[in-house]
Amino acid sequence: CSNYVCDLQPGAKVLVTGPVGKSFLMPETPNANLVMIATGTGIAPFRGFLATRYGQARRHERGQCHLFFGMQYGADYLYREELEAYAAANDGCHLHTAISREQKTADGQRMYVQHRLAEQCETLFDLLEQSNSYLFICGLKGMEAGILDAFQAYGQRSGRDWLALQQRLLTEKRWHIEVY
Repeated sequence: CSNYVCDLQPGAKVLVTGPVGKSFLMPETPNANLVMIATGTGIAPFRGFLATRYGQARRHERGQCHLFFGMQYGADYLYREELEAYAAANDGCHLHTAISREQKTADGQRMYVQHRLAEQCETLFDLLEQSNSYLFICGLKGMEAGILDAFQAYGQRSGRDWLALQQRLLTEKRWHIEVY
């Protein structure tokens, strides 16, 4: 696609379609809480979610948004100004970044999205237990296991049943994953 777009002449007509499918779309539930976890270019759908949520059409929405975004280097921080502006201008919008080659965890390991997520697990559990909350994961497949482990570890420490909550999210179609 990139080569195709680069080779276009100015003014050329391009057919654009989408979205494809029905599972990875922003929910129409009023005041939905969104937990969005992305790495790299997986940020793309969440950029659209935030533009929809905080744009003119749905400005009245009051649900919480937690965006966890992981990248290797600060230079890889796609749409930084835009994402930070959403968080700064909207009380319910929370941006959590993990820059794996530049940040370290408390024990000196590389900082990944699951580490940032682990810092917020109590809040996230509280949100995800609400029927108007949705979890979305998009990006590198390798992050999925770490995210599930972080939720499971918090559940064990706190006496909360992650597997039951995960099953409820799946059953109620509030669990959406696009990894590659």
